[in-house]
Amino acid sequence: MRRFGTDDWFTTPDQPYDEWGCPGVAGPRGGGFALRTEKALKAVLVEHAVEFPKTHDVEQLVEIIEEQGLVFPADLDKVLEFTPFATQGRYPGFDDAITEADVQEALGLAEKVLAWARQEVARASGAGS
Repeated sequence: MRRFGTDDWFTTPDQPYDEWGCPGVAGPRGGGFALRTEKALKAVLVEHAVEFPKTHDVEQLVEIIEEQGLVFPADLDKVLEFTPFATQGRYPGFDDAITEADVQEALGLAEKVLAWARQEVARASGAGS
């Protein structure tokens, strides 16, 4: 099995994105922002050589990061609410009403997590010093 490097986690599958930033899924239910967040958190864990389960649970990934003594920015804690979008949101019957404003806020938070993750990876690899 191929071992993926940090850069692999900062990329997304080669799939078209819809207007909500969700890969291969029409409308706001696909959770593209959750995927971006999940993969950015996994990049941090890979850079620190931390094993993690195959999961879409953003909260669990943040817990693992914090267990390593890393500080996840408190102002980004709202991303802990992303897991339902990454899991249940892929299927019909996801009843939470999602507005375009919600999606825009989530995409903004995902971009901030991505920026933090890139900074953390650079710091850990010595590139940020």
